[in-house]
Amino acid sequence: MKKKLVVVIAAILMLALTVSTVSAEDSLNSTIDSVSVNEGNNLMTSDTTSLHQEAVTNAKKLISVGYLWGGKGFDYKSKKYADASMIISGYTYYDPDTGKTKVGTGVDCSGLVMWSFNKAYGATKYQDKSNPIYYEGAAGQWSDSDRFQQKSTSVPTKDNLTVGDLLFIGTKNKKTPDHVGMYVGDGKVIHSKGSTGVEIKTLDDWLDLPVDNTRKYRDCFTGYGSVVVTSSNANVMLVIDRSGSMYGTPISNAKNAASLFVDYMEPDDMAGVVSFSTSARYDHHLTTLTNDNKSSIKDKIGKISASGNTAIGSGLRYGLNDLLAYGDSSTPQAIVLLSDGLQNSGEHPNKVIPDITDNKIKVYTVGLGSNADEGLLGDIATKTGGKYYYSPTENQLQNIYNDIVGEVTGLTPIKDLTFNMVKGDHTFIAYKTDSTMKKAIASVFWPGSNVDLVLHKPDGSIVDPSEAESDPDIEYIASSTYKIYKVSNPELGEWTMELTATDMPTGGEDVSVTVRAESTLSMSLSTDKDQYIQGESVKITSGISNGETKITTADVKSNITLPDSSINHLTLYDDGSHGDGGAKDGIYANFFDNTSLKGDYTVDATATGSLSDGSQFNRIEDSSFKIIQGTNSILLLPDNLSIEGKTGEKITKNITVSTSQALTSVAITPTSLQSENGDIIDTSNIKVNPAAVNVSSGVPETILVTINIPESATSGNYTGKINAIGTNGSDSCTIHLHVTDDNVTDTVPVANFTSSATSGKAPLKVKFTDTSTGSPTSWFWNFGDGSKSFHQNPIHKYSKAGIYTVNLTVKNDIGRNTVTKTEYINVITKPVANFTSSATSGKAPLKVKFTDTSTGTPAAWKWDFGDGSKSFHQNPTHKYSNAGVYNVSLKVKNAAGSNTVTKTNYIKVITKPVASFTSNVTSGKAPLKVTFTDTSTGIPAKWKWSFGDGTISREQNPEHQYLQGGSYKVTLTVSNAAGGNTITKTNYIKVTTNTRPGIYSENK
Repeated sequence: MKKKLVVVIAAILMLALTVSTVSAEDSLNSTIDSVSVNEGNNLMTSDTTSLHQEAVTNAKKLISVGYLWGGKGFDYKSKKYADASMIISGYTYYDPDTGKTKVGTGVDCSGLVMWSFNKAYGATKYQDKSNPIYYEGAAGQWSDSDRFQQKSTSVPTKDNLTVGDLLFIGTKNKKTPDHVGMYVGDGKVIHSKGSTGVEIKTLDDWLDLPVDNTRKYRDCFTGYGSVVVTSSNANVMLVIDRSGSMYGTPISNAKNAASLFVDYMEPDDMAGVVSFSTSARYDHHLTTLTNDNKSSIKDKIGKISASGNTAIGSGLRYGLNDLLAYGDSSTPQAIVLLSDGLQNSGEHPNKVIPDITDNKIKVYTVGLGSNADEGLLGDIATKTGGKYYYSPTENQLQNIYNDIVGEVTGLTPIKDLTFNMVKGDHTFIAYKTDSTMKKAIASVFWPGSNVDLVLHKPDGSIVDPSEAESDPDIEYIASSTYKIYKVSNPELGEWTMELTATDMPTGGEDVSVTVRAESTLSMSLSTDKDQYIQGESVKITSGISNGETKITTADVKSNITLPDSSINHLTLYDDGSHGDGGAKDGIYANFFDNTSLKGDYTVDATATGSLSDGSQFNRIEDSSFKIIQGTNSILLLPDNLSIEGKTGEKITKNITVSTSQALTSVAITPTSLQSENGDIIDTSNIKVNPAAVNVSSGVPETILVTINIPESATSGNYTGKINAIGTNGSDSCTIHLHVTDDNVTDTVPVANFTSSATSGKAPLKVKFTDTSTGSPTSWFWNFGDGSKSFHQNPIHKYSKAGIYTVNLTVKNDIGRNTVTKTEYINVITKPVANFTSSATSGKAPLKVKFTDTSTGTPAAWKWDFGDGSKSFHQNPTHKYSNAGVYNVSLKVKNAAGSNTVTKTNYIKVITKPVASFTSNVTSGKAPLKVTFTDTSTGIPAKWKWSFGDGTISREQNPEHQYLQGGSYKVTLTVSNAAGGNTITKTNYIKVTTNTRPGIYSENK
């Protein structure tokens, strides 16, 4: 979770502080003398001192200050924020009367909450969210339940006020404060006298202050309460290697990743940039983030170029100096360091690390490529409490920076995955929002090319860039390599990210998707050590909580990726039986034993569940550990313990633990026993004695294991472990317990089973698990592809695509039973697209139902109807509104691949045609051959020509020969399903003949 800085507003702002009487100051001092004063330059926030007392302590700093606009102000000259006790002559401050800055004895304190004590200054006049701590006017505080913890709207009394409480008086109809004061104890209130100073009044006198110069509080609203401001802002310096080895794609991708980091940060965060080669430089000093500042920082990042040597230490020193000069030490501070080479210039990092640790600044380091100094970068991260990341190529940088920004800012990961996309791919990624989220941030990023991103809300409405522009709760950020949506107060339910690869290189490229949330519900994941010896057990632990409330009903699944890239699955439990401490305490754990391979292991865990309000949550976390070569110093024998038992029976067995060390303490911990059907014998029925033992080399110690099989236990085979964990090693003994129930009369078994998968691409390997009841003694499987098995829990590989029916027959001495699951296994191949439609022609508007007839079991469909419309349904219905001839294409996709079919000129939408024609000639001497060309509109289906000489044609474009002279009328009638139309051209064709030389005869 992100650390929160809590500050009770101590400053009485909007003050022209000239204390009018000595008695007023003495009175205030005497009131708060019992509270120790912070002699430093920072507003106090102590774990041991009451926040209300600190508020009064800080108020004391305001006495005798010439001109004060807050408890923490911005000095325009030094570009730093200063506390009240630092205000001295010569500071530059903002004068609200003139709207300009002045040099004098005051300071613009717009860095903290702006209070309005005098109506003339306006309760909400000065608002600016770009400062390090969010603030508003007094009216905003009164109405903001997140910041003003309102106690009452009744008239405050001495008995119901607490030191540090703020008091309000204002008109009922406007609900805006005219007066704001702070209770300092002993029945006294400190407040301003307009523009002339500050004074202390008794509570009764303060309540008699006029409102609008006429009415007193009895005609107005009053209220009181305490105000807290929570600042979750992070201060981060990005330190980037720009040495010569970074030239080209590495520096380009590093800059893209740094820009992504900046865009992910929030307006109340601070960021700056340092780059280094032979020496270091400030590319952009640490500054509070606004939209303009973000653009400025990204512009500076974009101008970084690579050359020279590698001064890692100088880069760290510059980053540290900027945090000390411009940062806020009361907020989380971090340096993100990227380098691809060895330190060979300037100050060595080892000289900088002590100063970084003294200031409690974490350094997150990124080693790029095989030449990076992993030892040095890992050491820097470890010593400062940060984390080291290795990036094999520059293509992983954006993923890494995305992970680091989540670590630094405290954003909770919800979704994190990477997959390949090719041009034209269309992918949907779903994620859930819950009631603990104040903001959800969905992002997609890639090395190059382009991916479009839109969001679908739970109600089905779409969020795109144009929607984001008009919705104040949505921020859209786009770059050449990433796109981000930040959604405040997200609607509860399942959201969907719709990704379209509009531009991709040949073969596609990896695209990464993340969803992070600002949330009170968090998840942790860890192992009991960072490094283990081959064969040693690893305890994986996760904690889940919503604020102070432990989540005890989550389902926590983990995937462990081994050095050979194989994946093992492990469920974590909160039952007190898997190394997780007590049951239902919000701590989930289990032991992982497959540690024979040397190398790096990664753990990815997912927690899902429901909150008390019914909303569904999903959280993810990751961790890692290393297995090294060595001899395990702890040995538990035997490796396996097979036991037969009956319900109600008490069983005792001995195991031994030994060590190769001179002397070591070993803890003995049992896990619960679980059957294949999910039945559990918990650890309350399993005792080990002793539970901890000191073991010497060569002297094994005996451990007594006692198992009480409950009367209620179900017959079956149970498996569990006894774990022995020492300082430099661990081992386990696996218990195999077969339980029979003497209280159950023998019956015919009832067959049933589950499988590890029911669909996938060929070849598909499926593990079948027998879940039959009634204690079967034999099993017969038919997998539907001609293969069979007699094992209880077989693994079968389907080599060919198809849909398979599976049946299982189980048998014992009493009888047999069979279960058949029809079309249970679906093995897919790359689909082949095809479709039909309810119509291919008709008059507008034409409604057409398209039916997918693709083979290969597609899982997704994308239709293009040729008129600019698309659909992702399998069998859509589409209405063509305009006449025309349309191409229709269908793209189908499943896990095995995709395929597209396009049908050209497939749909013809018609309207009533309008007849028209031309001809190649209109005159000539007989015999005259004329070619007529139909130019009618509206897609006619039939044509009837009359050539004027008694002949007709029903061709679309006929050819006709006139044999005799004369002038001929030509008529064309066209028709289709929408109607018909006729055009007549009189005297259109003129044919002449030579009866005598020079004399022509015309046929009328």
